[in-house]
Amino acid sequence: MPERILDEATMATVRLGQSTFDLARYVVSGPAGDTRLRPRSADVLRYLVAHAGRVVSKHELLAAVWGDVAVTDDSLVQCLIEIRRALGETPDVIRTIRGRGYLLEAEVEHLSRPSGPSASSEGAPVPAVRPPRQRLAYAAIGVTALLAVSAAAMFVRPAAPASTGGRSLRDTMNPEARRTLDEGLALTRGSRAQTDMHHARQLFERALALDDSFAAAHAALGNALVLLSGFGVEPARTVLPRALAEARRAVALDPTLASGWQALAHAQTQGDWDWAGAEESYRRAIALDPAAQSNMVFAHLLVGLGRTEEAVTESDRLLAFDSGSSMRHGSNCVVKYLARRYADALAACDRGLAIKPDESLAHFWRALTLTALGRHDEAMQAALSARRDMGFEPTWLVGFVHAQAGRLDAAREVLRAVDARAQTSYVPPVEIAYLHAAVGDRAGALDWLERAHQAQGPWMELLAVHPVVDSLRAEPRFRALLAQLRLPELP
Repeated sequence: MPERILDEATMATVRLGQSTFDLARYVVSGPAGDTRLRPRSADVLRYLVAHAGRVVSKHELLAAVWGDVAVTDDSLVQCLIEIRRALGETPDVIRTIRGRGYLLEAEVEHLSRPSGPSASSEGAPVPAVRPPRQRLAYAAIGVTALLAVSAAAMFVRPAAPASTGGRSLRDTMNPEARRTLDEGLALTRGSRAQTDMHHARQLFERALALDDSFAAAHAALGNALVLLSGFGVEPARTVLPRALAEARRAVALDPTLASGWQALAHAQTQGDWDWAGAEESYRRAIALDPAAQSNMVFAHLLVGLGRTEEAVTESDRLLAFDSGSSMRHGSNCVVKYLARRYADALAACDRGLAIKPDESLAHFWRALTLTALGRHDEAMQAALSARRDMGFEPTWLVGFVHAQAGRLDAAREVLRAVDARAQTSYVPPVEIAYLHAAVGDRAGALDWLERAHQAQGPWMELLAVHPVVDSLRAEPRFRALLAQLRLPELP
């Protein structure tokens, strides 16, 4: 069935029981105030408004709103939960007809009427028929089928503003809490510097001090705490348990909030090493907001679990939602580097840097990719750029590139500097392990990996596939560690 939604010429404001719905702005106004729906939820309600008075089957709604993008029934259910919540005291405007579908049985009264040929003689909006979407390719990733890979990403609605984590529902009645959250999110989107991460965390905590029931702020704080651990700013044991708690609080407050499930997935990956739980949380986040940039990290988990083809397919699919995003290209580079597709990884990083020359993620993984290709001088320049843009002290990456280029004395000097820094501040143990492996100290590398395991250190989900530890793969202690982490052994 071709996708059917209301086009701009049919947009109007309609009354539904005690509520009104602005079809152009996606805003429901009712007894509880104004609520802006997510784009998918708005499309569901618009379609039901266009077919008020008749039962619309689940299959018809899925085809009309999602087209050829394969989603689970849960995606539609979450949209209906959001719509009914927005309607406030009039949730029975939409009835579930068991075994048949959904019925919008309230009288639809047009408060403003569109003009032109798209409106019917009664003023009721007439659904416009878009051309059928280009047929999409699918790959089996698992039970949940969010797997459409589309070159026709132009048909996919852009995500809702990042300040709401993929939705624009009214999470707080406190405008200062909203402003503070948005200020912190702007920092996390634009920077990976330590000072900015600390400041963002403080802003999220301030937003929660203003309104502790603000689900989006709990999600943002959970994500910030994961970043603080992952970038070596604070010890994992200190921040990751709280990251999990904040993420769980977010999804408990609002199970339709995509950023809450994203935060939970990140925390489950880094803090719990709960691969199955993290995958389920990522899939729920993607179902709620398919176009969200944070979804890209899901492919990192898949590649870390050895599901290489699925990871590459998923990363390419998610990149198609916004090929103008430098961070999406950087993430795509990560997956292809870990999949050992170095030429493809380099191309992805270069595309990201063409969009944003100071994208630290792309510089970082470009350095690893270039040194894997034997282009060590270029790799060092990329490593130094990554370090500058992240605002970090000398990192393991610089030492690793030195070692790969055969400059072992320089690599050992970096290792000594990192060891010295670890005496006075937190350094992720896995980074020190990588450096020991790079200079040929296998025993020291294994000691630090075991310490990382004991300390719940970050980035352990990549251990099974990361090329930087290839020299350790035959070691019994390394294989035992993979078994403890429930990670696969590479052939």
